[in-house]
Amino acid sequence: MATAPFDSTAQDNGLADVIIRSSDGIDFYVSRVILSMSSTVFRDMLRHAQPGPAALSEQAALPVIHVTEDHQTLDILLRILYPNTEVTPPHDVDKFHSILEAGRKYDLEKVTGVSGEALMRLAGTEPFVVYTLACEYGLENVARTVAGVVALLPIQEALCNEHPAKLRGITAIEFQRLLIYRQSPCVKQYTKDASGSGCHVQPWFSNHMLTLKNKLFLYPWNEAEAKAEFIHALKLTCPCDQCRQLTSEDMGDIEEFIRKLSENIAAEQAQIVLDFVQRQP
Repeated sequence: MATAPFDSTAQDNGLADVIIRSSDGIDFYVSRVILSMSSTVFRDMLRHAQPGPAALSEQAALPVIHVTEDHQTLDILLRILYPNTEVTPPHDVDKFHSILEAGRKYDLEKVTGVSGEALMRLAGTEPFVVYTLACEYGLENVARTVAGVVALLPIQEALCNEHPAKLRGITAIEFQRLLIYRQSPCVKQYTKDASGSGCHVQPWFSNHMLTLKNKLFLYPWNEAEAKAEFIHALKLTCPCDQCRQLTSEDMGDIEEFIRKLSENIAAEQAQIVLDFVQRQP
């Protein structure tokens, strides 16, 4: 039996006039009025749920509606619909698929909205899965938010850690948009080619910046790593013996250069918006 407020006491208190039975056989005692006001799909289902010998619960003479959702999904679904009822979103991202699918099936905008807010809080743990769900169910704000999280991850390693089944809901175009968003800062701002700028640039510096550009296609920007790699490249490839002997003033200049580079990266990335397009029904 379901837990309060969907247990049999709801009928005893006159708060339930129909039973919804989950796919795993758990009965939820609910109100026709609340369900009908929440969804036209529920309203049509309830219209055909007339009492009869084959449709009656053995425990009480209430019409029974059988649904394909399990009791965990149904419990969350109903708690979202019922006023003044506490909802505990699942901590498992995978569970949101069944919740969002049920929200779509029964045309429940409130379920989609609440699920989207809960998914936002899980974006830091499984961003690729959250992005997939956001694309699959049209959660534009979630997709745009989690795209910013993905931009901070080494994308190849992160993808390899995800089970393929978790990403089955994303299309190739949606994944491409994510990659374009992630790579845009690298291409547009902080790896610009100095050729033709009128500035004299040492070959070792140009080569290092090209290496940095290629790395940023795969890995997130890390200021500490960038500083260490810059110093390593200078000492290893700069032809000037004097330049390789870094003074405290030189170190200060390098730190200032890397800091400004980081600021430019952050500023440019903040202006980039994920290209999100709602799927056609």
